Amino acid sequence: MKKIVSIIFTLALLVPLLVLMGNPVEVSAAIPFYDVKKSAWYYDEVEYCYNNYLMRGVSDTSFAPEAKLTRAMFVRVLAELSDEPFGKYYHTCFTDVPLYEWYTAATTWAYENKIVSGTGNGKFSPHKAITREEACVMISKYLQAYGVKINKNTNVLNNYRDSDKISSWAREGVAAAINSGIVSGVSYNTMNPKGIINRASCARLAMLTDVLYPDAKREEYKPWYN
Repeated sequence: MKKIVSIIFTLALLVPLLVLMGNPVEVSAAIPFYDVKKSAWYYDEVEYCYNNYLMRGVSDTSFAPEAKLTRAMFVRVLAELSDEPFGKYYHTCFTDVPLYEWYTAATTWAYENKIVSGTGNGKFSPHKAITREEACVMISKYLQAYGVKINKNTNVLNNYRDSDKISSWAREGVAAAINSGIVSGVSYNTMNPKGIINRASCARLAMLTDVLYPDAKREEYKPWYN
């Protein structure tokens, strides 16, 4: 009897300790990233992008949701959305995009489909952090490239107090991205066009694009869930 009581007492001491030691981070069973907690606002977006092969982690176990998104990363996500075969795009159109990098085909695809035009002097600046207005323009051109009729009416920009900060070349693209329902401001009246997008925000943009415009893909390929 004393032995049984001793065992029960020992277990009573150990269980709370094991709970504390066994849960240093919150990890989802659906995605392998220790830094994406189920309580995070971007959890569903990251899960969607991971399960639909739109975004992967920066490693097998880390997504780095707060990390800045580069131009190379964003065109790769758009390319994944399109379901285009990468094989025919393994050449380069920019002097700073080497052959056989993980972003080479996506960058060439984006250029040849008039989604990007580069940053000048034959360069793409793949490792430069992408701004919100740059991403908006790419999204609007992506939708156009795949047959979506977009609304470029810039009156919607009047809803944002910092609309005067949007570059002249980006105004129609930002308006189209907002009118499409994919992009919104950082608050109800602030767009922050020069702000940098992080990976969590990119996951949201990718999910909304895929859900709202499931037919914006290569014509001969339609996803199985349509």
